[in-house]
Amino acid sequence: MTLDRRSFIGVSATTAAALAMNPLRLLAQQSAPSNFTEIRKSVGTFVGQGGTIGWYLGKGGAVVIDSQFPRTAEPCLKGLKERSTSGLSMLINTHHHGDHTGGNAVFKSAVKKIVAHENVPILQKKQATEGGKEAGQVYADTTFAKTWREKLDGETVAAKYYGPAHTGGDAVIHFENANVAHTGDLVFNRIHPFIDFPGGGTILGWIDVLQDVHDDLDKDTVVIFGHGSPKQGITGTRKDVLVMRDYFQTVVQHIEKGKKKGATKEEILASTLGGFEDYTGNARMSIAVTIERTYEDLERGGVKKSPKPKG
Repeated sequence: MTLDRRSFIGVSATTAAALAMNPLRLLAQQSAPSNFTEIRKSVGTFVGQGGTIGWYLGKGGAVVIDSQFPRTAEPCLKGLKERSTSGLSMLINTHHHGDHTGGNAVFKSAVKKIVAHENVPILQKKQATEGGKEAGQVYADTTFAKTWREKLDGETVAAKYYGPAHTGGDAVIHFENANVAHTGDLVFNRIHPFIDFPGGGTILGWIDVLQDVHDDLDKDTVVIFGHGSPKQGITGTRKDVLVMRDYFQTVVQHIEKGKKKGATKEEILASTLGGFEDYTGNARMSIAVTIERTYEDLERGGVKKSPKPKG
């Protein structure tokens, strides 16, 4: 999903209020939520409002990855029904955030099951309860701890949880025959990322996860990202996974260098770090915010493992 420059200029009070509750919402402003693009072997993307939707059109029914918000889930579902002669088979959520699960209710009656990592429905419910938005939530009914795999007609779809990173429940979905992988928000392609510590996220863990994801893919894999900048877009290769890793590593090194020189926390957080001028973001997603959150993660030692969150 691409970003419009106007999304970051002249933000209204209403939009600012919405952004305060969900900083990812502003990344998703699209005027025409009807963009279906095929990538390879019946696997493609849909761009609307929210994290990029992935899809596969099989003889046994379509597979959908993430559901955005209800407003765009509806035209996505309609478009998939028009393209699939066998209806829909399943919906897979890469993680719990509302711009990836908000449209679950729209897809619920059309799919046989909703799949996600075991932490996703717990975190989704926790977030909905805290935000007073329990009504209309639909949760995954098929969950897994580490890996999940299902053979379809001519394709195998696999999901893998690598550990806490962007959240405590991120999974990478891989269409193995087409060799197309959806990373969800493990990769913000040249966008300053949203870092969800309350949702189980950790930057130190994220670095390790990105390396592992890269190593599991090959040079021919087409990678779908949860969000992408206007210039770089929502698809790429495993090299882009390492770009995200290097982004975090550069910030870590910047902080450690400052500490070695005897700089205070305040001085480090006020410092500037160049090299990311082509990255897009917003008030709550910037290099300054990443430096602050990385400092916090270094202080707490990251999250070494992902305990089951309390719902």
